[in-house]
Amino acid sequence: MTMTQFKPDIELSPLQEAIIKNVCQAIKEKRPATIAVGAVAGSGKSTATKYIALAANSLGVPINEIKITVFGKKNSLLLKKKLGKQWERSICTLNSLGFSLIENKLGRWSKSDKIDEYKYVKIGRELGYLSSKGKIGSLIESRAIEKGKESSFCDAKAPNLITLLRCTLSEPTVEKVSEISRHFQLEGINDYKIVAKAAEEILHTGKEWTLEKKIDYTDQIWLPCVWELYDNVSPFRVIIVDEAQDLNTAQREMTIKLCNPDTGIKVYVGDERQSIMGFSGADAKSWQAIVNLKDVVEMPLSVCYRCGKKHIELVNQLYPEIPITAYEKNHDGEIIQIKESDLDKYLTKESRNIMVIARRTSPLVSLCIKLLSKGIPAQVKGKNVGDSLVREAEAIALRPGFQWNHFPHWVEQYRISKLTQYKGLDNYEQLKETLDDKLEALLAIYEAIGVNKTLESFKIYTEDLFSDTDEESVIYLSSCHSSKGLEREDTVIVEPDKLPFSWKNILPWQEEQEENLHYVAMTRAKKRLIIVGECDWYKAPKKDTKPEKEPEAIAVSPSLLENEHWTGEVFEKDDDDDEKSPPSLAQRELEQEIRNYFKNNGLKEPKLTEAYIKIINITLGTMGRNEIDERVNRFFSPKHREAVKQFAHRLCDIQEKEIETESVELQRIEAHLEAQRQKLGMRDEDYEYDGEVQITPDEILVKSYNGKIYNYPRSAGIPDWASLFPILYYPGCEPQNQEPNPSSLLSAYYRIAPDRDSAYYGITPEDLNLSARLSPPVDESDDEEPSDEELKEAVRKAIARFGPKNVIIEAIQQATVSEIQEIMAILDDW
Repeated sequence: MTMTQFKPDIELSPLQEAIIKNVCQAIKEKRPATIAVGAVAGSGKSTATKYIALAANSLGVPINEIKITVFGKKNSLLLKKKLGKQWERSICTLNSLGFSLIENKLGRWSKSDKIDEYKYVKIGRELGYLSSKGKIGSLIESRAIEKGKESSFCDAKAPNLITLLRCTLSEPTVEKVSEISRHFQLEGINDYKIVAKAAEEILHTGKEWTLEKKIDYTDQIWLPCVWELYDNVSPFRVIIVDEAQDLNTAQREMTIKLCNPDTGIKVYVGDERQSIMGFSGADAKSWQAIVNLKDVVEMPLSVCYRCGKKHIELVNQLYPEIPITAYEKNHDGEIIQIKESDLDKYLTKESRNIMVIARRTSPLVSLCIKLLSKGIPAQVKGKNVGDSLVREAEAIALRPGFQWNHFPHWVEQYRISKLTQYKGLDNYEQLKETLDDKLEALLAIYEAIGVNKTLESFKIYTEDLFSDTDEESVIYLSSCHSSKGLEREDTVIVEPDKLPFSWKNILPWQEEQEENLHYVAMTRAKKRLIIVGECDWYKAPKKDTKPEKEPEAIAVSPSLLENEHWTGEVFEKDDDDDEKSPPSLAQRELEQEIRNYFKNNGLKEPKLTEAYIKIINITLGTMGRNEIDERVNRFFSPKHREAVKQFAHRLCDIQEKEIETESVELQRIEAHLEAQRQKLGMRDEDYEYDGEVQITPDEILVKSYNGKIYNYPRSAGIPDWASLFPILYYPGCEPQNQEPNPSSLLSAYYRIAPDRDSAYYGITPEDLNLSARLSPPVDESDDEEPSDEELKEAVRKAIARFGPKNVIIEAIQQATVSEIQEIMAILDDW
């Protein structure tokens, strides 16, 4: 047929027209049809859904014979608004559709007949299979399930065997129980025969309880299928199913059975590469099952109208198998890669229509709290996520002897207990990552609550933090899972190195879904995709930069400019573009030995290994040997403590030896500089330091104020400092109305190698006169120790005034563990 028989009120794309034409043709010919619409991100699937329904109605199909199913109440309300009031009864979620079938059989539910999420837990306890107060369940007693792993069998809030048997429409046979346990990596199930028998009785009892109007959410999908309730209702002529890639077996069965077998048209709209709900019981191969249905017609919506062309080019580079192209009239879009320290520039009170996405929840919680503390409106998406954190806090609070004022301690004890339970499981790494994510979020909320720290205040704060309202006036923070279906002008991806996420023993279907989450995250932005930090999947192109015009040089002797040691090379730089001095060969060899140790002991993440090395270098290598052991005990798990202590002490040996050999040379340099200053008759107000000197194990590098580098091998002896002096200092600067520069030329001169501490070069606090100047300013008017907050504020002020590289060692002597971690984060930013 032609589109003249249905005239939409907007211009549809050729692909949308083709789909509607196919549906209309089947209606006109009164024949059944199954159409699988592969709709990539931003391809206008909501528009297509709307006009498929309108086209069917315009050809004589009554509205009450058209059913549109969507995921979530919010999407249902949005589509009802688009189509109008007369369509309200035709649009629903699959759960509400299934519930209506149950009500047709058992009568309408009253307000007192509520959904009971704990229904099957209660059944398990009543039958004696699950433990209850003062009584151990028979599944534990018989060791069919390991102690502490009953949640794998039946749980109110997490994927478990009883739920998954229903989602997959599986009979509780030994074979099915074994298959489901392996596929979903359920923990601690040992005896499949005993467990299968228990599941059979619990599911049977679940059906009986339903007759008393006691159901949970999974019952709404499962019972219509096992009771074949679709036989009692008139089938639909047209059924349109959104997000079809995330259907579970029971949901897919319902959509098939509710469609008229003789003239019915089933339209499944979905994106195979946005299948991300496999962890909750969805069929990871749902889309493949749909396209394998009899006589199915596959039709594409492959043009993205949302994202900039550069965004889609990136997707094409990373996942060429995804058939997505950018609309030719789309803008180019931007991909910006920034440091974490620059994120504040993009998230301000004026920010609108912007969303922050992360694979994990904890960084979103911490960032949201930070934004709120600055008066910036922000919310974390997902009331259900907030509810799960509250439940986790409740579980911790139930532990014997629990006290809220020691919450971090109890969180750590809880973590140890859970990890002990996970030990030996194939998916240990995944479970550990998920647990740590939750606990980090809990601690962030606890710290933000304030003085009145109680379970009730925790609940209230968490409820305010999380929301399901979609307001463009606030900065919206969302996990990758929750971001599906959302869009913003700008999208910020934090922790990009977690995308796609992986872990030891990851299953193929899980790996595929992690890649799908990455695809979802990259396709939410209309204009700017902002990537915060380094990652393997994107490297910002190098900008073409013209050399800056050199400032006019002061008079320098011709012999200096012709110096044979002039190299023209720039200093080596670190990842943050800071100039650095490389460690000695002995230290590099030790660091490689540390890397090998962590790699051989299960630490596979390279960046985490480098973080450990950094902690060992900065917080251990600069302390006394007694302090080293104490710090190791605080920072490292028992598994690594002894090895790390040995590494740290060896590092001290290396540094002490280097200090000994360098200290004589440094004293000689100081004497040369001081003599030169006296020779020239220079006072403090006569000059301003603006050059730089680096000492490495092999050479001395001198950088002039205008950027030129002079290289002196240490074997050549002391350079001619008299000739170098003019290029290290500007003459004739105005006196400063502030604290003077460090009191000696040496202390000014040794603002060198900002990523290394002064102790490395054998310079004591007395030499530099730093102890009075750079230590965090603490009020000593009374004998009381300063509070953590006072120390933290002092550290912040010192860092703001003098830079973190100069105060790190002094500050660390007085800092708490959390403060040290904060300083480490600042160092990373620098």
